[in-house]
Amino acid sequence: YDRWSVASPVAFEIADIKTAPLTQIQLVGVLPPSEDYTTVDLLAPLLTEILAPCYPSKCERVDPDVFGTGQNAAVNLELGDIKLMINLPVWWQQGAIPGGRNRWVVLLLVQ
Repeated sequence: YDRWSVASPVAFEIADIKTAPLTQIQLVGVLPPSEDYTTVDLLAPLLTEILAPCYPSKCERVDPDVFGTGQNAAVNLELGDIKLMINLPVWWQQGAIPGGRNRWVVLLLVQ
């Protein structure tokens, strides 16, 4: 990637937060389309697993160790309504990482 830009915070909702850790659930959110870009890379909080292939949203691939950070990423995720199947880590329900649930990062390539 050549150049990156900072995006505003993205709000996501978890479809069912009453589930046990390590259970598959659907992450639901919206990333509005833009004239400048059509896809983004979505990095999950540490130990949160984005299940491959991306479903029902579309992405190029799921990277299990993006940039060597140990974080999962949906690479070239199409913008619009986002729905991805994920596995929650044990710490999600325990709140062991302050602010951990909010550590989703969206990266976009500025053309």
